[in-house]
Amino acid sequence: MGVNASEERLAQLSRRTFLSMWSYQNPFYRHGKELCDVLVVFGNDVLIFSDKSIGFKECEDDKELKVAWDRWFRKAVLESIQQLEGALNTIKKRPETIHLDAKVSSPFPLSLPAPSHARYHLVAIAHGSEATCLARLGRSSLRFDTRIKGDEKALSIGYTEGHFVHIFNGTALAALFESMDTTADLIAYLRERRDLFQGRPLSMEGEEDLIATYMRARRPDGRTTSATLSDHRDQLFLKSTRALGGRGLVNPSSHSAGRLLPRHISWMTSLSTCPLSSPKGA
Repeated sequence: MGVNASEERLAQLSRRTFLSMWSYQNPFYRHGKELCDVLVVFGNDVLIFSDKSIGFKECEDDKELKVAWDRWFRKAVLESIQQLEGALNTIKKRPETIHLDAKVSSPFPLSLPAPSHARYHLVAIAHGSEATCLARLGRSSLRFDTRIKGDEKALSIGYTEGHFVHIFNGTALAALFESMDTTADLIAYLRERRDLFQGRPLSMEGEEDLIATYMRARRPDGRTTSATLSDHRDQLFLKSTRALGGRGLVNPSSHSAGRLLPRHISWMTSLSTCPLSSPKGA
């Protein structure tokens, strides 16, 4: 079964970066039925990626923008969430059905952690909104605002029902992969991000702000202190209110942590090492 351009970019990122040893592209759970776009197993952490590339219609006014946003959100975000939740259910209840090929003749080579021990990270990659974000917001990443639900606010990602899902567009994904050095870094960031989003209401202009804050907290040796992002929620909330006033914090074309955010509240997160996933039968 073929893959589209955005799925191939995600696959290339996973193959060429720190995820290369842990990731499997386009696994299947039934003949011709794809489980997800990329599956990562790293000890007890399981990362499930869904990638959608949906065109965003050009808009002349706010009314057209709302119509275009609703359509894009439904196809790029909600359909990804549906796929991710289905994949999670299969991984938890029927892991033996997962294979590497569409003919389900090559079993998944790793033993997945038991649900009682596993930590699941669902990631939806939604391409297509970047040009509209740049034209409307002055930067190509989506805003996030945990006070809104679903598609209530155009070009803003808010709360979604069910299992927590990380939602990134292409700009945020590129910044994320360029900034993180190890799989443990990525997992720690996703964990802290989830905790932050599920806590006190927060709104920020783009994912780059959060990534840059994370990177600026790291010491030269790559380590961080034991303070978590949630511990600095009050400071980040105050900073987010400035963003709501319409002042962008980040150059939209910058993805390097050194240029992303010159004046942002620092926060730190602890990283832990992770054992290798074991092949079946080991």
